[in-house]
Amino acid sequence: MIFLLILLLLGALFALVFIDARRTLPYIYCNAMISTWEGKMLDSKKMAELSELNLDGIASALVGTDFEGLPLGDVERMEEEMRERCVAKYREIIVNLPKKSRKFFELLLERFDVYNIKTVLVSLHTGQVPRFISSPLSGKERLQLLAQVKDLETLLDFLRGTEYATVLQESLEEYKRRGLPYLFWKLDSFYYQRLWTEARKQRRSVKELVGVEIDIVNLKVILRLKKEGIPPDEIKRLLIKPSYLIPNPLLDQMVDAGDLFSALQLLSNTPYGEVASRVSHQIQTTGSLLPLEKEMEEGLLRLCKWYSSSDFFSLAPAVSYFYRKEAELRNLRVLLRFKMEGLQPAECRELMLHEV
Repeated sequence: MIFLLILLLLGALFALVFIDARRTLPYIYCNAMISTWEGKMLDSKKMAELSELNLDGIASALVGTDFEGLPLGDVERMEEEMRERCVAKYREIIVNLPKKSRKFFELLLERFDVYNIKTVLVSLHTGQVPRFISSPLSGKERLQLLAQVKDLETLLDFLRGTEYATVLQESLEEYKRRGLPYLFWKLDSFYYQRLWTEARKQRRSVKELVGVEIDIVNLKVILRLKKEGIPPDEIKRLLIKPSYLIPNPLLDQMVDAGDLFSALQLLSNTPYGEVASRVSHQIQTTGSLLPLEKEMEEGLLRLCKWYSSSDFFSLAPAVSYFYRKEAELRNLRVLLRFKMEGLQPAECRELMLHEV
């Protein structure tokens, strides 16, 4: 009897190990590849060192990183090349992810296609030639076709069969009344609602990473639009719910608050309360929400760094890498642009995102 019980326990243990192996093994190659890439990333210490160099010095210091050999001096060409290199990494992750996780990662990357839709809308609104960014999900041929769109009707026809066509179609009346920013908010709100819905089905690590981003997006919507004097009812229609670390009723209270600083005070009993309190004086002094937004985004990057190693056998390293890579790209763009404009190193560092 005891022998049989031992066999059953061993069998159950073997089954658990087998099931866990089937779940984790498909991620080993992809995440090992990402770990190698992370070793070449420009962390906060490296970016601080770069900020002290001139353009030629920066070019030399980028040897051995993903941005070696950038065409420094030509801003547009430089940024296009930087984006292309990031996109190549994202495409490689897509190819190597297990199928069950690939769909979610592609949804994470769909924000680039949303950006290009907004670029077309700007072009239609202003007459300027659209400047697209490379997307891991759309080939150059599709972007060339998108560049040929000359009016809103043609854009809707181009997007036919996608949910974004429906969003734009349903927003046209409000667009006529409130202008282009309204369409941008609607597109972003729709995208992030889809992303959050799918993220809540993922492992805790991925859910937490996207959930914090959703909280940041909601706070940006509330605070920026309150600052512009947009009516509460209109702000509420653009929020992504349910929120993550901010209860839904509290989001509504923030929207209904009498002014920007009353809204900020309502964050005191949330995980974002300490940050809001710390930067409140800066916001009052400068009128800029950048200090708060920057600190919250840095908190997300620290979380990414943690989950990249602590939940290695999952989708978390790929999601973490995406957020960190976009921050690295932003930092390098800020550095190079402002170096060309003659800003001091301290001014450049002030605008960068720091992980630690």
